[in-house]
Amino acid sequence: MVPSPPSNPAPPLKILMLHGYTQSGPLFAAKTRAVEKHLRRHFGSVELVYPTGPVKLQPADIPGSAAAAPESSTDTDTIEAYGWWRRSRTDSRRSDRTYEHLDAGLARLAETLRPRTQDQGNPFDGVVGFSQGGAAAAMLASLLEAGEGRRRAFAAAAASASAVEGQTQTQERQEGEMGYDYPSSFLTAEGKPIHPPLKFAVVYSGFRARDPRCKPLYEPPISTPTLHFIGSLDTVVDEERSLELVRACGQGVGETDAGWDGDGKCRVVYHPGGHFLPAQRQYLDCLVGFLREVLLVDKGDGKGVGVEEAEGGERKRDSRI
Repeated sequence: MVPSPPSNPAPPLKILMLHGYTQSGPLFAAKTRAVEKHLRRHFGSVELVYPTGPVKLQPADIPGSAAAAPESSTDTDTIEAYGWWRRSRTDSRRSDRTYEHLDAGLARLAETLRPRTQDQGNPFDGVVGFSQGGAAAAMLASLLEAGEGRRRAFAAAAASASAVEGQTQTQERQEGEMGYDYPSSFLTAEGKPIHPPLKFAVVYSGFRARDPRCKPLYEPPISTPTLHFIGSLDTVVDEERSLELVRACGQGVGETDAGWDGDGKCRVVYHPGGHFLPAQRQYLDCLVGFLREVLLVDKGDGKGVGVEEAEGGERKRDSRI
């Protein structure tokens, strides 16, 4: 006799997937097939959402642009390369610390989080990001955290900037750039958060944004449970830049080569590779183990993911949790 399906099946594990600089949502989906397969094997029903950043990059925005453009073409319409923001083209002295279109990148994330209709879609459980997308993943987790601490940090930064910089903040707003206030795209018309806090953020080759307007995103530290993957041979985002973000993600950091220890909410995994998502089994298992842990801790809302042994050694979703 075939068992009947549960009357109230658990919703799918829903994850926002954020691509890196010069990539796109579809390209990142293709590059993370191994991750998707491993998640489905262990959690069953999984929904991965791959938005594309709003900033269409020009050859001048892309390192080694002659090689990056298809057939070395200068036709920008053929370059399918996008970002969540880009470095300033005008401030050469501080180009690594001044971002353009950051507000548009955050607004695209907010748009993706909002349900299209009142009853459409479950909220996202968490976010996974690579490189610039990893930096954006940490920003997103920070902005959605419960309480007023983050908004107070932005309010204090805005007041300080207004006192010190005079008309600078006004000029930034006139140019369509993000000021020092908490991004309005993450609030409803009633001033409430557009989405519940995320249960986790997974960051591959990520970094702390150095634009001073982003300081309130990291101070106070991000309390959302985070898992960071760092490549020991990464020459695009060096280790210290990634560790700047790690240090902004709460207390109790554990570091190992293929796992974690310690009692904090921030975990670090090193892999012996460069600027990419490691697809070897041990690193995929680290990801699954982290998600299983944080989702079980969060099971009180009925959305936690349990795992039990099934026939043949496979694992299945336990909808009883």
